[in-house]
Amino acid sequence: MPVGFEKIDYNNLELSIKRSQDVHSSFQLENLLADGIDAHFMARSRRVNMSQSLDLASNFWKVTDYNTFAGYFVLPKNYNLVAIYSRRAFMNPQMYVRTILPDIRLVGNESYFDLYMGIENGAGAGNGIASFMLETAIGVTNRLSAVVGPLNGSVSLIIDIAKPTDFNTAIHYYRIMHSNNITFFIIDNRIRAIAVQCYEGSAIKVKENVLPYSIVLIPQMSPTLKAMIEWNAGGRIKTATEDMKATLSPAWFRVSDGKSIIPLQLPLYLDNNDTKLAGYSISSGSVTSHPFPLWGYTYKTLLFMANQSGTLEIDVYTASGNWRAYDTVSVSVNTLVKYRFQDTFPLARVVFTPGTYPATISEAEIDLS
Repeated sequence: MPVGFEKIDYNNLELSIKRSQDVHSSFQLENLLADGIDAHFMARSRRVNMSQSLDLASNFWKVTDYNTFAGYFVLPKNYNLVAIYSRRAFMNPQMYVRTILPDIRLVGNESYFDLYMGIENGAGAGNGIASFMLETAIGVTNRLSAVVGPLNGSVSLIIDIAKPTDFNTAIHYYRIMHSNNITFFIIDNRIRAIAVQCYEGSAIKVKENVLPYSIVLIPQMSPTLKAMIEWNAGGRIKTATEDMKATLSPAWFRVSDGKSIIPLQLPLYLDNNDTKLAGYSISSGSVTSHPFPLWGYTYKTLLFMANQSGTLEIDVYTASGNWRAYDTVSVSVNTLVKYRFQDTFPLARVVFTPGTYPATISEAEIDLS
């Protein structure tokens, strides 16, 4: 038995299980005020001498002001890892964090420094992880990624282009919504990464570090995951010069059960661009949309309208990694196209070619439920 991990007392096993359970279907401010952080979260820590142990979450995650509910999550300078997990596993969890992200610096002999905020089935991704990761390493400073997928299938998808410019000086909102078919990463109410649970084998990055959102195809994950935050100073074996703190208060960390299917009304955007197609004018040639998800939804309706007639080509993404033409629809002047997908694909996109220029698109969206 490793040092720091207590031997199971089978005579008091039932009592131990009851103490470790959290029957609440959500974690919110009132739970923290009523019970304290340790009633809902547990910690695993590792010192620079590589001794690892179970620990109290309250040793590292604290509220410092009960008027504003400000607080922090700290990695002490003589530790290289602190991982905090909710006692409860949530069904299709939705995690919501209000925070100012830290300016991460290498302050010891570590080769990289990561901060995770997300959901995970235990160390090493287990049966799945979906987490924001802020990383500093040699040649990389405060890079934001979405880490997602099961063990031996997880991937780090760079989404740094979507990181707020004032990420380390102003409050922003980071949210993960995990359903049976798709996992969404949201920053300030905008979807910035989509992980589609459809793939066999290694994850496939379809779009990385682009706006409006990056896209990755991943293997299936468990719908039930625990909330987690983690500091990891990789390779640190000596005491650093200082502690590293994130102004991530437990009072502003929320998690609850979510939805098995997340209904979505999603605007269509220019490919690799944060500009919506609705309102966009075309002076020549064709315009291609950014890919949008279809996987796992029963009802999939595309709406499109333009002030000039033309042709709308609908492409789907195949397992070979290619975009293939799936259908072609005629667009009449100022007439709403209502196209219902009868088949299911991980991703689709549209290509609009007007018959007359200039042409302005007035409607372009996908409705999913």
